[in-house]
Amino acid sequence: MKTVLKNIFYITLPTLAFTFLLLEAIFRWIIPSSNQPDYFFDRQYGILKFNNYHNQNGLYTIGKFAEQRGHWSINNAGWNSPYDYKSSKSKKRIAIIGDSYIEALMIDNTNTYPSILNKRLVKDYEVYSFGISGAPLSQYLNMSRYVVKEFNPDILIFNIIHNDFDESLRKYSESPFFSTIDLITDTTAIEVPPKAYTTSTLRSTLKKSAFIRYLLFNVHALATLNAFSLEAKEKSNTLPVTVNANINVSQSQKRVKEITYAVTYACKTIKKENSNKRIIFVMDASRSDIYTNTLEKCNVCFLNAIMKKAVLENEMEFIDLTGHFYSTWIKEHKPFNSAIDFHWNEYGHKIVADTLYEYLIRN
Repeated sequence: MKTVLKNIFYITLPTLAFTFLLLEAIFRWIIPSSNQPDYFFDRQYGILKFNNYHNQNGLYTIGKFAEQRGHWSINNAGWNSPYDYKSSKSKKRIAIIGDSYIEALMIDNTNTYPSILNKRLVKDYEVYSFGISGAPLSQYLNMSRYVVKEFNPDILIFNIIHNDFDESLRKYSESPFFSTIDLITDTTAIEVPPKAYTTSTLRSTLKKSAFIRYLLFNVHALATLNAFSLEAKEKSNTLPVTVNANINVSQSQKRVKEITYAVTYACKTIKKENSNKRIIFVMDASRSDIYTNTLEKCNVCFLNAIMKKAVLENEMEFIDLTGHFYSTWIKEHKPFNSAIDFHWNEYGHKIVADTLYEYLIRN
C-alpha cells in the first residue's frame, strides 16, 4: 500500500501535472484555443450582451488546429465592435440587430459587414451593431427596445437567419435567456420575458484553462458525446432528420402556422413601436442550395417567403440575400462561409455589405 501511494505521489501526480501544463502551453501559444467574451445580463432591458469590465478582447478560434481565427473586442456598451458607442449623435445612425452572424466572433471585428458599412458611410452615417449568439427573432424585438432607447437610430436593420423562427416560439425555444413568443390562441400572442443569466464560478474558473477551452469549443467534446446519444435515439426513429440552413426542415414545415403568426406578431410590434423610423429586414439565403445549384428545390425558402410577406404587409423593407449570393456565386464560385463553419466568412460579410451599401445608396 505504501509503495502504491508512493508511486501515485512521486510519479503519477507529477506526470499528470506536467502533461496538463504542457497541454496548457500548446493550446495557449501553438494551437491557440478559442477564447470567448463573458456574457452579461442587462436586467433593465432583459437582454444578454457582453461584460465590458474584464476579458475585453481576445482570439476566437475554430477547428482542431485553430484554422479559422477572429479577433474580437468588447466596447464600452458591451458589444463586439472595434469602436465605442455614444448616446448622443452628430450624424444619422444605423443600428444592426442580429444573432451570431452580427456578433461575428469568428472573423476580425473590423471585417464584419456593420464595420465595413460604417467605413463606407462614414460621411453621413455611423453604424452600430448589436449581435448575441443564439438570439431569435423574438429576442431581436426585445433588443430593439434597448437599442432605440439608448442609441436612437434613424434606421433599424434586422438580420434574419433561418433558425430565428422556431426558436422564437416559447415551446420550441432551447434558451430561457431570450425573450420568446407564446401563442395563446390562433389570434392571440404574448411575449415571455427571459430568465436572468448568471455565470457560475466553476464555469468562469474552467474557462481560464486553454486546454479545457480547446476541448469545449474547438473540438466540442461535450457536443460530440451528446451527438452519440442523439444518433442512438435517431436510429430508433423511423424517419431520418433533414437538415438545411442549420434547421430541422421537417419540424419547421410542420410548424408553418405557428411560425407565421409569431413572425406576424413580431413585425407588427416592431413597426408599431418604431413608426417614425426606417426599418429594413435582411435575410440569409439557403447557401447549400446555391452551391449545389438546387435553389428550385429549396426546402427552407418558405421561411424567406413568410418573412417577406409579414415585412411588406407592415410597410417595412425586405432584402432577400438569395439573389445577391446566387449571382455572385455564379461569377466567382467563392463560398460565403468556411469549410468548418457555416457562419459567413469575411468574403460573405463583404458581399452582404456590398448589397446593403448599394441598396441604401440607391434608395
